[in-house]
Amino acid sequence: IGFNMAALDFDKDDTPELGVGLVLSFLNRIGQVGVGYNTSQDVSYWFFGLQLPSPSFRLPGT
Repeated sequence: IGFNMAALDFDKDDTPELGVGLVLSFLNRIGQVGVGYNTSQDVSYWFFGLQLPSPSFRLPGT
């Protein structure tokens, strides 16, 4: 379980809004699901994500 912050453009006006929420990872951090709250528009949202394998791409220092 973790904390998520996102600067997303929820309403497509080219102005990012701040979203905060909780995220839960599963299957050895391959999948993520969470719920969030858009502080600018006073609405909630949910999200999910999958880690895509990328063996040839590494960040420096990892």
